[in-house]
Amino acid sequence: MHPCCRATVLFVCLFGLCRGAKAQEGPFGSPGERDARFWASLKGALYEAKTVEGAPKGAQAGAPAEPETASMSLVEARLGFPLWRGSMEGVSFSTEFKHRRMDLEWTLPGTDDRLPHDLYRQEFEAGYWRVNRKGRFFLASAQIGTDSDVPYASFEEMDTRLFAAYMIPVRDRRDAWMLGLDWSANRTFLNYVPLPGVGYRWRPNDALQIVAGIPFLNASWTPEGPWSASLSGSPSPSVSARLSFELTEEVDVFAAYRWLTEAYFRADREEEEDRLFYTEQVLEAGFAAVPFEAFRLEAALGLSAVRSLFESDGFYDGWQEDALDLEDALFFRLGASFTVPSAKGRPGEKGPPGGGAPQGRPSQGAPARGGPPSRQVR
Repeated sequence: MHPCCRATVLFVCLFGLCRGAKAQEGPFGSPGERDARFWASLKGALYEAKTVEGAPKGAQAGAPAEPETASMSLVEARLGFPLWRGSMEGVSFSTEFKHRRMDLEWTLPGTDDRLPHDLYRQEFEAGYWRVNRKGRFFLASAQIGTDSDVPYASFEEMDTRLFAAYMIPVRDRRDAWMLGLDWSANRTFLNYVPLPGVGYRWRPNDALQIVAGIPFLNASWTPEGPWSASLSGSPSPSVSARLSFELTEEVDVFAAYRWLTEAYFRADREEEEDRLFYTEQVLEAGFAAVPFEAFRLEAALGLSAVRSLFESDGFYDGWQEDALDLEDALFFRLGASFTVPSAKGRPGEKGPPGGGAPQGRPSQGAPARGGPPSRQVR
């Protein structure tokens, strides 16, 4: 976990209700970021070019008859800062930009429309949190942005989301009950439906933490030795698992698995409810380092497998039916983050209620953004 993590790390899995892996952080940044004066991160990934042959299953006239060479790249950036922070409450703001480039001339299955070359995500999010002296924690956030091949083309391409959560500590604040409510305009399942969540955090010792509920799971293991591990999942679908080994106080090596899903509103789609889904499963290995205070670097080499593109009104309605399946491809990922910590912690707290990794140790989460533990996609 991030060295500066606070109580809201306990809420990470509730966000899986709508984000799938945005499940490693709170609604307006990771717990460490929310306690910081400023945070920023930048990540890039480059995929191996692969040959695509034949027409995708279910495609109509217009699909290429000759083999196509498909390449892909990804750039993500985000930054945030507290708008106001008191002793027991605060307000923060963050923004994220993502650009996925696909160099592939292809007809979308079931249509005569060409697959967009560029997909964009831009999010603006503000949140409010408050903790009382009994350790009860309330959090609320609102988000607006766009997920489309043509950003802000119309209101139909806008992405909005509302979220609220409440934590009730038990067993001398070691464990906690968690309640949440989420509404999203771009969820991979049950879109536009307010979804409640309930879960329980169990901490039998300082090294192990398990948060389980409906419908999510998150577990982390951070013993005093060099090994650490994390696991999270939700029905978005989203799965993230990571095993790390600490070489020094500043450097970790890791192996990780991720199943991620992205959803975009294509500006020229025929049905307003339809979205373009991209899903992949990733195996990677790399290193994470903190070369100097407040700066974190991560690099990884991996394999992107079970890659699919399809358009449907829901992920489970179109997955594996009219999908364009891409061949497995190697990729290289490089990311960096910079976090300016606050001058002091919240009064009355005796360290992070949610537990934390030793100071100076790289984050143990699955950093989908090349920075601190990041949100997973819906």
